Amino acid sequence: MNRYRWYLLKLPFDPSQLATRLASAVQTHNAEFWFVTKTSANGRATFEFMWRSQVMLTRFSEDGGAFKESAVTVNILNIDIIVEIDHAYMRISDPSRNLRIFLNALESIIGFGFYLKAILFGDLRPELIFRHAEEARLVGLRIINVVAGPDLVARMEFASKQGLKVEGIEILKGVTYKIDWMAYELAYKGLRGYVALSSGGVARVGGSLAPRILNYLEAVVFMSRWTDA
Repeated sequence: MNRYRWYLLKLPFDPSQLATRLASAVQTHNAEFWFVTKTSANGRATFEFMWRSQVMLTRFSEDGGAFKESAVTVNILNIDIIVEIDHAYMRISDPSRNLRIFLNALESIIGFGFYLKAILFGDLRPELIFRHAEEARLVGLRIINVVAGPDLVARMEFASKQGLKVEGIEILKGVTYKIDWMAYELAYKGLRGYVALSSGGVARVGGSLAPRILNYLEAVVFMSRWTDA
């Protein structure tokens, strides 16, 4: 199962130039980072962002003595760039917790004046995403900020292989809460897939339907239905 996160990019130049600028950062002997173009067509480009880092290793000599030695590793981050008329979207696959090196690389290539905004799933309206699926079954739900009483706030999780209906959960009736995470199983023409959406903007996608689920998600993301900060 893969994780994905989307960002909105506002650029100080024509967005159609972005892929070319990223591709210009090529690998050299002294380069701290570089981009490798995997595909580029019809306003969409897929890159591998690579950067070097050092790690310390413990080695042992023939007589059993231990000593430290540094080694250089190459890290890879997969990104997709989708260009619109006046802005661009960026999808990061399996994003790490710390994107500082990647963001610094973007700034050095793009220059000052670019704007990066994480797209959040604050509304969590899956009916907009999965309306084309033959079956979309809610199998997991996590809610937060549940007001359970005076000065009492709770977090609750629910799971069901048969499927859940939020409005049918008795314990939630008359209670205020916020949906933090939802997991769905989908079916289409005999194929099945799984997607989990967090309010923080991360989607976990798996199964045979993964490519179609990503299309469902991006159809909504690119309509800017979920762009709350």
